[in-house]
Amino acid sequence: GGGQQLVAIEHATAQELGERGYVLIPRYEAKAAAGVGTVVHSEQIVDYLAFKETWIREHLGLNPRLLLVLEALGDSMRPTIEDGDILLIDISEQHVRDNSIYVLVFGDELVVKRVERLRDGSVKIKSDNPAYGVETVPPGEVEKLWVVGRVRWSGGRV
Repeated sequence: GGGQQLVAIEHATAQELGERGYVLIPRYEAKAAAGVGTVVHSEQIVDYLAFKETWIREHLGLNPRLLLVLEALGDSMRPTIEDGDILLIDISEQHVRDNSIYVLVFGDELVVKRVERLRDGSVKIKSDNPAYGVETVPPGEVEKLWVVGRVRWSGGRV
C-alpha cells in the first residue's frame, strides 16, 4: 500500500542524508521549560533534525547516537537560551558538572536550568535570568532529580 511507499521514501532520504555526511537527531514533543516548568505530557519523537556528523563529532566532541533535541519554553534562561530555542542534549551526561546547563525532570516537570552541586551534597538549580530565584535541592531529595542530559548547543531566531 501507500504507507509502505512512504516509509521507503523516508528511509531512502535518511540514507541519502547519511551518504552526504548528515546524522538525524530525534526531536521530542516535550518542551523543556525555562521558566515555571511544564508537565511532561509526551516523550514521543515528533521528527528528526539533520546535523553534519563531522560538526557534531569534531566541533562539539559528541557522539550523535547519544543526542536528542528538545525545544526550550519560557524566559528563565535568557539571555543564554531564549523561548523556542532548539536544544541539543547529550544524554550520556547524567551526572552534574559544576555550573553547566541541564535538562532535568524534578517531580513531573521538565526544566532547563543551570545546575551546581554543593559540597554538602545538595544541588542548586539556577536561572540565568535574574528575575528568577535559585532553588536548592537538599541532599535527601537529590535522588528525586532526574538529569535527562546536558545541554551542549542551542540555536534559535535572531
